[in-house]
Amino acid sequence: FRHALFRQALYERTNPSVRSQLHRKVGTTLERERAPGAPVAAAELAMHFELGREPMAALRYYVAAADTALARLSPRECMNFTEHALTLLGKAPEGTERDALEIALATLRGLSATHVHGISHPEAKSAFKRAYSLLADIPEHPMRGRLLHGFGFVLSLRADYAEALAVAERAEALSSAPNDPVLVLVTCIVHGYVAQLQGRPRAAGPWIERGLALAELHDLAPVEVFVADPQVTLLGLLGMHLLNSGFVEQGRARLEQAHARARLLGWPNTRLAAFWYEALFAVRLGDAERVAALADEMRAPVDQ
Repeated sequence: FRHALFRQALYERTNPSVRSQLHRKVGTTLERERAPGAPVAAAELAMHFELGREPMAALRYYVAAADTALARLSPRECMNFTEHALTLLGKAPEGTERDALEIALATLRGLSATHVHGISHPEAKSAFKRAYSLLADIPEHPMRGRLLHGFGFVLSLRADYAEALAVAERAEALSSAPNDPVLVLVTCIVHGYVAQLQGRPRAAGPWIERGLALAELHDLAPVEVFVADPQVTLLGLLGMHLLNSGFVEQGRARLEQAHARARLLGWPNTRLAAFWYEALFAVRLGDAERVAALADEMRAPVDQ
């Protein structure tokens, strides 16, 4: 049975119900081995439980596989996992558990879409919007911070300001009881970004400064996968805010801090965010040569 053809022929001639039972047994065995730390891939478990006709178990492991792929900076792989997993939802029983899994899958799809297609792409918005629509029934969902940050950020960039502010208000309401720093950050970033884009610097400044102080205090980058790192985003916003207030050198210093952190993290979207804010800074100063140079530099992280 060394040749794959013989194995495939034997597999296909096995009774389907027997095949499903064997897949469930293999999945359960691998699951037990994985629990104490054996290197069993979540994607392999998902496959066995899917073929074993255990859709809920398969969906749980597809969420884990997609999350791992995104953490490894493999957004296309994450999109593939979520696209396939979302087709399984109809086979799973309705209820809170299925909705919670759909929120996770849609959130991860939205995050990966911002890397693959761009932050303002309709695919990212539609995925986040689907997850957001289910959040009302599961407000304590563990991915709510990533969902609200991603959705609010995407809406802001798409100039959907009213929707973005509604997301910020939702995040603020959810953050009040558990004092969740991620949700407070979402509130600060979205309010600050929208106010700045709408030409309200006095309103933007306090939100940006409050958010940056919180981001530096908690340093959430190692444990959360955001559309772009909150500190880099807020440093860029603060740089623009200082420039618009007449403090050019102070603003430039903040942008240098943003670049330094973006290089340290190495996340593509975060590096692009740092370049984007510096490009806006250069446009504001009328420095066409610097804008052209930054445009060339921005292509490099994307191509890599």
